[in-house]
Amino acid sequence: MLEKLRSYYNNLSPEARLLLTISIICIAGFFMYRIGVAIGIALKGNL
Repeated sequence: MLEKLRSYYNNLSPEARLLLTISIICIAGFFMYRIGVAIGIALKGNL
C-alpha cells in the first residue's frame, strides 16, 4: 500500500508534489489546532 503511494508520489510533477505536500501540512495543522483547542477547553474546565 505504502509502496504504491510512494511510486504515485514520485511520478507527480514538482508543482503537484508541492501542492500535495502543502495540503497535507495544512490538514495536519488544522487537526493539531483542533486537538489543542479541545485539550485547552478540557483543562480549563478541570481547573
